[in-house]
Amino acid sequence: MSFKDLGNEEYKKGNWLKAAAMYTKGIKEDPENAVLYSNRSAALLQLKKSGKALEDAEQCIKRRPDWDKGFFRKGLALELADRYPEALEAVEKALACNPSNVEMQRKARDLRKKTGAVSAGPAKADKENKSSQQAAKSAEGVSQAQQRQPLKVSQPLGDASVSQDEDLVEFERECIARAVTGEAEPEPSVYFLGERAAGESVEDATSQVKIKEAFGTPENLQNCVAFLRSYAADRKARASCAVVPAQQIAYPQVWKKADWKLEASPKGTFVQLDTAQSRKVWYLPDGAMKDGIVQANVLSEDFALMERLLR
Repeated sequence: MSFKDLGNEEYKKGNWLKAAAMYTKGIKEDPENAVLYSNRSAALLQLKKSGKALEDAEQCIKRRPDWDKGFFRKGLALELADRYPEALEAVEKALACNPSNVEMQRKARDLRKKTGAVSAGPAKADKENKSSQQAAKSAEGVSQAQQRQPLKVSQPLGDASVSQDEDLVEFERECIARAVTGEAEPEPSVYFLGERAAGESVEDATSQVKIKEAFGTPENLQNCVAFLRSYAADRKARASCAVVPAQQIAYPQVWKKADWKLEASPKGTFVQLDTAQSRKVWYLPDGAMKDGIVQANVLSEDFALMERLLR
């Protein structure tokens, strides 16, 4: 196992200092690896070491100037140091590299509030992002009109206890939309709905955690669940929603259960919504959205991908 992988394991367990030490060893072996600087910056941020985290972010940017992670780490380090205008500038550069990242969008909005900037953000950043966003949407076959329209779903989402809460209904639909619009195949992620402050939208109160390696082995999944539970508790999450393409799941391959009635080798996306009181699981086949309507197959809880994250 590489030092990067060892560091990632310690990070998932919340052992930030050990994680940073593993990344340091990795950097000694491969000093031009931008990912290692980014990861060590993340660990140092957890340790509240803003100066060292900023240094690593700068080293990451130096090696990969077109990568959103370096600028985002820089923004978080500057925010930790209470340098909000500079932090906002860094996060907006991260968004220029990755305009659809929900976590970065939310952080930019938070920093605009702290700096007193207008909610729409600097016009310069908007102009820089506009052409790249248009090109990406065109390539993905999703028009702006589709993205702005309320998502229509072929079956009700959630039970009565969930659907009575308008925020949760919107959160469900946004998560389903992420599974069928935008990227050709969404990156495995868990979205969390936090407490919504006055004037905030549901999107503002939503954060994203990418979990690309979680479904590789039972151990990976167990460690990931432990980390996600801690993350949810820290942010007082009201709901979580996992969006995971089937082809990125090595474990658990729930479609091999005897009562699975859909595709033998699924190529679509699983969506699992949890609150403290309820759970819903859907399978969206490849090409699930036609004419703005999502063909969502409602599954039983037996096909859940991971344990409940909210307690």
